[in-house]
Amino acid sequence: MKREYDFSNAEQGKFYGPLEELDIPIYLDKEVKIFFLRKIKNLIFLYATQLIH
Repeated sequence: MKREYDFSNAEQGKFYGPLEELDIPIYLDKEVKIFFLRKIKNLIFLYATQLIH
């Protein structure tokens, strides 16, 4: 290792990515995937109807 490193040209946060942007592939069985997609669609529908009322 060097005794000293020069960070004068460093760029802060260059390789930083917030965790909510991290996309990890998850492999689900077809039935499980359909179950969750239906739940999401129902939640979106409920949310949209609450905005109208």
